[in-house]
Amino acid sequence: MKNVKRINLEEVSVGGNTLILGSSAEQFLLNALLTKSFGKKCIIIDFNEYLADIVKSYDLSINIEHIGEFLKEKIGIFNDEELILIKIGEYIRYFLRTNLPIMFFKDFLKDNMKKIYRYVGIFSSERYFYEAYYIVELLNLLLNLNVKPAVKSEKGDLLLSFKLIPLSLKRLAFVLLVDYLSEAVRDIIVIIPFNVFGVFSREEYTGTLMPSLSKILLRNKLVIIGNAIPYPRMDFLLKIDTLIIAGKVFQDDLNFLLWLFPQLNYVREFIGEYVVVISSNGTFIVEDATGTLHCEQSIALNYAFEEENYKALILNILKLLSEKPLAKNDMLTYLAMNLEREKIASVLDQVIARKLAVEYVGVDGEYWLKITPLGRYFLDKGDNLA
Repeated sequence: MKNVKRINLEEVSVGGNTLILGSSAEQFLLNALLTKSFGKKCIIIDFNEYLADIVKSYDLSINIEHIGEFLKEKIGIFNDEELILIKIGEYIRYFLRTNLPIMFFKDFLKDNMKKIYRYVGIFSSERYFYEAYYIVELLNLLLNLNVKPAVKSEKGDLLLSFKLIPLSLKRLAFVLLVDYLSEAVRDIIVIIPFNVFGVFSREEYTGTLMPSLSKILLRNKLVIIGNAIPYPRMDFLLKIDTLIIAGKVFQDDLNFLLWLFPQLNYVREFIGEYVVVISSNGTFIVEDATGTLHCEQSIALNYAFEEENYKALILNILKLLSEKPLAKNDMLTYLAMNLEREKIASVLDQVIARKLAVEYVGVDGEYWLKITPLGRYFLDKGDNLA
């Protein structure tokens, strides 16, 4: 090895804009939060709804707030800025797919969503009336859905949960959040999972997300994590200061990263076995960062299955997903060689519902599955679980 040092997790200092990549990316993120490796306050965007459940199970000093509560409070600061309100109204029109007049949303936001039905009643056309009613109810759901915080700490990091809202509202909420963070927040670390980009088209990414995310890159620090590089959206990598590879990575991703970070040549043999960190401070192998977090609280994994072999099947599914994400249809087809397809589908639904794996839409339009940190914990414990 050439100029490669071995360090402990507590010695890792994550600086600048960071890419965390690999099959254990989420697990490393949680370990880094536990050891305060980021060094300053973080905002974690829990778009896929499962990180909050993991945080609840560990002794992490993180505030959990629902995205609707956060946006309702923050949108209020724009009350006197007409152009900002019009911009937000356009976001709503686009991501909720409506042709309602922009002034409808501008007035709706200025009134802080208090007199909801007043805004529906202004339409005499029956079609517009029901469309407005539906849109207002969606916004009311987003901005008034309360989720009880799991942890309270004035100085702790903030995790924004997107729990219990449909995909159209998630998309809108994410855009509103990124817009707010790019304009109003300074000197903070914004942590975004990669797979959140899978639900936006190339045009939405380029025209709506990229300008705001570029501002975050300039004014704050951005950490993006995931199993794979989200082709063709690799422009962020040109601004990455720190690369962290945690777990197995796709060969195509590794080839591209070698072009950006030639130091990877010195540590290729260790990728997948150890966490590799490349930054301006050097190239490091982290020897104790891939293990399961120590659980300080009782974790709810006492799952009762209808049949004993359900448990074995779930462990088999998690073992497959621990290697790499898989398309849901491919998983169904592979496992249905020995079991009924309906039974496999039922077990996969249990795996997703219990946050052992997360389901997301890939860039190919197919549904994909990937294991969560909770799923890795379940897989590690195996038959020793109660």
